[in-house]
Amino acid sequence: MSNHNISSGDGKPMQTSLFVLADASRDYTWKANGTYSYGNSNYEALYCCDIETSLVNEAYYKRVNLEDSNYYDAEAASHIRGILMNSYPYVTVEEMRQNLAENGFEDAEKLTRAEMISAVQAAIWTFANGTYNEDHTSAFKYLNTFNVSMNCQWGGALHDVTNETRTAWSNPENAFPETWRGTAVDKDVEKRINALIEYLVAQKAVNAKENEIIISDIEIIGSTPIRSEAENEKDIYNVELKVALNNSGSTASDNIKLNVYVDDVLAGESTTIELGTEEYVVNVKAKMGQTIKAVVSGTQYIPKGVYFYEPEGGRDASQCLVGVAEGETDVYAEASVTMQERILQFHKKTEIDDEQHSLKGIEFEIYYVCSVEEYNNILKDGDSTNDAAFETPSKEAFPNKIYIDTVKTDEGGRASYNLTKNGKQDGIYLIVEKTHDAIEKTLNPFLITVPMTGKDGHPVYHMNLSLKNDVVRPEVDKDVTEIGQKEDTQNVGDTVTWIIRGDIPKDMAKASLYQLTDELDYRLTYDGNVVVKVEEISSKADNSKEGQNVLEEETDYILTTTAGTIDPNPDDEVTETEAITTIVVRLTKAGREKVAQIVGEDYTDYELRVYFNSHIDEDATMGTEIPNTVKLEYTNSVDYYWNVEPEEEPVVYTCGISIEKYDAKDNTIKLSGAEFELVRAATEAEKNAVDSTAFPLVILNEENKPETVYAVPVEFYDNAALSGDKVTRITTGEGGSALIYGLKEEVVETIVKEDSTTEEKVLPYYLVETKAPVLVDENTNEVIAKYNLLSYPVKITLSKVSHEAENKIGVANSSEFRLPSTGGIGTGIFTVSGGMLIALAGAVLVHNKKKEREE
Repeated sequence: MSNHNISSGDGKPMQTSLFVLADASRDYTWKANGTYSYGNSNYEALYCCDIETSLVNEAYYKRVNLEDSNYYDAEAASHIRGILMNSYPYVTVEEMRQNLAENGFEDAEKLTRAEMISAVQAAIWTFANGTYNEDHTSAFKYLNTFNVSMNCQWGGALHDVTNETRTAWSNPENAFPETWRGTAVDKDVEKRINALIEYLVAQKAVNAKENEIIISDIEIIGSTPIRSEAENEKDIYNVELKVALNNSGSTASDNIKLNVYVDDVLAGESTTIELGTEEYVVNVKAKMGQTIKAVVSGTQYIPKGVYFYEPEGGRDASQCLVGVAEGETDVYAEASVTMQERILQFHKKTEIDDEQHSLKGIEFEIYYVCSVEEYNNILKDGDSTNDAAFETPSKEAFPNKIYIDTVKTDEGGRASYNLTKNGKQDGIYLIVEKTHDAIEKTLNPFLITVPMTGKDGHPVYHMNLSLKNDVVRPEVDKDVTEIGQKEDTQNVGDTVTWIIRGDIPKDMAKASLYQLTDELDYRLTYDGNVVVKVEEISSKADNSKEGQNVLEEETDYILTTTAGTIDPNPDDEVTETEAITTIVVRLTKAGREKVAQIVGEDYTDYELRVYFNSHIDEDATMGTEIPNTVKLEYTNSVDYYWNVEPEEEPVVYTCGISIEKYDAKDNTIKLSGAEFELVRAATEAEKNAVDSTAFPLVILNEENKPETVYAVPVEFYDNAALSGDKVTRITTGEGGSALIYGLKEEVVETIVKEDSTTEEKVLPYYLVETKAPVLVDENTNEVIAKYNLLSYPVKITLSKVSHEAENKIGVANSSEFRLPSTGGIGTGIFTVSGGMLIALAGAVLVHNKKKEREE
């Protein structure tokens, strides 16, 4: 019968059942394999503990311990045992009534056998299916309340069901009508059953005694295969099979055997199960791929106790049951394992930018530490020294370890070791990763159990060890003019020196690629003069010795320069083409080895530096930074390919000057025809040169006093196209404007002082007016005014924006005579000051020096 509503199969209305009755006697229901077949007419109480599925005729059950059930935990099992040991059929109906009365249960004498079974089953459901708590209210949370949730089932079993009730009940739209509920349930019966449920749920939990445990479970806890050394057994393995079973309940009168089969063929004689022994060792021979099965069978005496009846096929096959049994019972349990090779499979990887990459050439040392049994004994002993060794494993922590072998990962980052084929036993193994130059930090040594236990509890024989490391990243940097400088300014056409600075990784000699690629900007022209050398990084290092650590082209490195084109403004509709040059420096194998030899163990103290020259060409724009980056391609010794660029790219730029000439009294009058020569303060070397062009020049110093300095002419372009020859003089045009192009922002002279220290001195630019403007009437071409030359040169400062119109340098001129108050020239008043005399003297100096140069 079922506690669910079931159909009789003949089209009649649904029927209900209150409890399950089944035969639990051994004589004719238990089979030789230890299973019980339901379907007998001689009923004893065997309680349903599962209200989700039906009890199926001819279902097969295995009688096991409550604690071995996979449907609830050990705590629930102890509560269910406590309920049944105070209930029918563990005690008789009369004994149960008497016990209840002695414990103050009201109306105990009125309880019927059916009511008892109803309450017991509901109490079992509480712990088998519900969430229980200390005040046991969960019993009623799970069942809801007796008269609301379960009244139809109770009513169908305890009372006659009228035809009217059955008709109402079969109505699918009104399956549990209120009228039926009101007439079908006896309130006194309901009260007694509810009270008994609460009483039983509150009973003390009871754990099973050792002699109440059925041998119902068997497990293969070890199967160590070792290849046979016999000539005629090349494919045979000697297997030490370890079998564990819950044998604490067996007695001397039991007749239980352990048999081992290889592919269903009995292997050797059976082993008698000895009293109290829980682990057995059996030695058999087998081949890889064969299945070894351990079977426990026979008879066992069990004392009166509460046991679980597990349906074959699980709850989908039939309901789960609990019941009372005692006496001799058949036992049967089996477990199997398929012979597999124990293989340690290593896969070495790194993760960069969320991508996985395999690493080759990583080595792992394998050591045998101890058996699993020895390890478990160490943990049981609680030896803090041994515990520490296993918590923080290392080669030093296990002085008695046995070295097995060393494996190295291949190009796919994989390596493996077959313990089985090499005749190594199961147990605890120590894995130690060897240091590697390409790896930032090796993994800490770790232990692995062979075989391992999978998530499903089954042994795992192929142990896949996925291991990650961070790979050393090489860096590359680039400077302009000198080490550490990221920005410089230069005259158009003058040499710009670029310095590429590449890391020297520790595994340089074993790397397969070290290549530096520099694609010059279209505004730069490559001038060559490549030098590749190894230099010390320290600021105190002296890398100036000629030929020191210089690499040889063709032998140590291959230099390739490639001409190409680029569209500088790819987003524009009009396609432009500009020429570019790409420089590639690739170290040869000999070069990589040479670099590694030079630096030795001090690889962090050195850099590989590539020097080469270029110049700013006619495509430059004043004040605009021209970048120049580089990329380092490096394939290291673990076959990882790096492609890195500097965090900051160096830049170079050139400057210009915007000049505006105007009347000192009226700045709206712009003066054309003024001629200027551009000069700057001369260096000591320029002044002392044999063919020096330096000449004395009177200027106003910072204290606004005349001072004589030496100056040299400065060449520049007078057009934005940077075409034609460079000039040193420029004349203001219409609107009084003049433009100078292609100059470095400032010139700095390094001076070595007597104490050998150095200081830097900025050499300023000056505009020297060599021809004053003349104002002419536009209509008559008559001279309106003649202007005086500037008293002193104009000191100017260049910058990235000095060429822009809003930053123009204004130069004012005073005329030699006053303009007439009313038309015409009139009579001029000439005034010559002391300052003018000095200015004339300066002009004479310039003129005389110029004359000397011309002669």
